[in-house]
Amino acid sequence: MAISRRSFLYGLGASALLPSFGWSMGNSNGSNPQGYKALICVYLIGGNDGFNMLIPNDDTHYKEYKKARKSIAIPQNKLLPAGLTGVDSLGNDVEFGLHPSMKAMQTLCNKGYVNAVLNCGVLKKPMTKGQTEYAPGMLFSHNSQKDEWLKGNANATDSTGWGGRLMEQLVGTENSTVLPPLFSMSGATRYFNSGVKSNAYKGSHVESLEFRSPEITDIYKTMIEQDDVNKGEFHRLFADVTRDSVNYSEISSKVFATDDEPILKNSDYNLAQQFNSVMKFIKARETLGQNRQIFFVTLDGFDTHRNQGGTHYRLLETLSDSINRLYSSLESQGLEANVTTVTMSDFGRRIQPNASGTDHGWGSNQLVINGGSLIPGTTGTWPSLAEGSDDDYSTGRILPSTSVDQIGATLANWMGVSNSDMSKVFPSLSNFYPKILDFI
Repeated sequence: MAISRRSFLYGLGASALLPSFGWSMGNSNGSNPQGYKALICVYLIGGNDGFNMLIPNDDTHYKEYKKARKSIAIPQNKLLPAGLTGVDSLGNDVEFGLHPSMKAMQTLCNKGYVNAVLNCGVLKKPMTKGQTEYAPGMLFSHNSQKDEWLKGNANATDSTGWGGRLMEQLVGTENSTVLPPLFSMSGATRYFNSGVKSNAYKGSHVESLEFRSPEITDIYKTMIEQDDVNKGEFHRLFADVTRDSVNYSEISSKVFATDDEPILKNSDYNLAQQFNSVMKFIKARETLGQNRQIFFVTLDGFDTHRNQGGTHYRLLETLSDSINRLYSSLESQGLEANVTTVTMSDFGRRIQPNASGTDHGWGSNQLVINGGSLIPGTTGTWPSLAEGSDDDYSTGRILPSTSVDQIGATLANWMGVSNSDMSKVFPSLSNFYPKILDFI
């Protein structure tokens, strides 16, 4: 059912009475029998070194890792056992450990909340190192590869993002909620470009839009109350944008003003503060009339050309601790199995260091976290890190074996996108097999 702005503002102010209002979490296509689900994208800006985040811990594969990574190799006795195992391209078993700064992520691994997607990245289609004609354009470029991760349709001219296209299949372009179900806590993002409107916040609050004089207020009221039928396209667009900006700002401010999650609010990490804001909108889901939500948050600093050791340690500690706090908050709400978090980043780093850091690479490892719906372990194939191997595309840049499209399609399937609509979210998915991975 559609929820009016007025009823929302009243209801949020009396949140203890929400169940008596009978507001549903249904979307514009009616109630969803799968219940509430949310997806959180944690974008690691700059290109995370995924091969120093997830590290082989068995002797055979660690020996290869140490030889390849030279001065930036993490000592084997410092790795955190994570209970994560996988296979390499020859079918041999691989045991993995986490970077020593990720003790909080180790806690989530021990709970069975974590799956690591091995050697993934932007691909137009599966390829070998000799098939350079199939390689995505502008490889190793921050802006282009970030865009490709968020688009999920390598090198297409379409500027939409897969998060927005995903939601478009679930709610249509005319959803009935008082706020769009797409929330960025890090400003505008290509990830949400679509026919569905989105919310872009910076920081942990939004300022209500207010007019500087009664005269301007009167002009605004007159504008939005006028019949737009006989008005020009620009007038209608301007009135629509202004109306949405004022209404969305007022509603968002009410959500941001609700109680903080102490375990997140009391953290010194900005990422935890972003998660605190995410939790406010998750807890307001019924009032907002949303049974599907997608969130976008960021953690910057991963372009580690030098001094990688200390920088990467702090970044992975921030990531690990913040996500662990998030899932503690979700557990307190009984929602740990309803929310899936996925990491993404521009690209991985070169396997061979440049001295104290690493240059831009290609394939990397990403984490998926969910507290009940997930299949713990790893997904995909561990590559050879040896210089000149079949997986070495270019001087230590690892050729991915799993695509962004496959990861995104798996998450879209979990969110409720039908097989028949999946090509509308990932137009290039037919190039890959399997289309849906087995991590959730």
